[in-house]
Amino acid sequence: MIAKQNAALKQATETLYALNCDQTIRDMCRAREDAIRHENRIKRELAEANAALADKDAKLSDAKAEIADKDAKLADAKAEIADKDAEIARLKAELAKR
Repeated sequence: MIAKQNAALKQATETLYALNCDQTIRDMCRAREDAIRHENRIKRELAEANAALADKDAKLSDAKAEIADKDAKLADAKAEIADKDAEIARLKAELAKR
């Protein structure tokens, strides 16, 4: 922890580590650190992709609701037109009887 805050101490720690450690172990440690960084990056990218997907799903749901609302209004308008057509037909039939 202290070595992370003090650059000189950090470099001394790294030098001691390099002098006292076997190259194979250093390579294994680096590979492990690389794998951890890679996994964390993949997790972060996956979380971002999932968030973007959730946002798009919400927008799609909103659009579907809007379409359903417009479909309902259209159905109401068609029903009103059908009622008026029926009224017109009734009035024409009434006029034809006269």
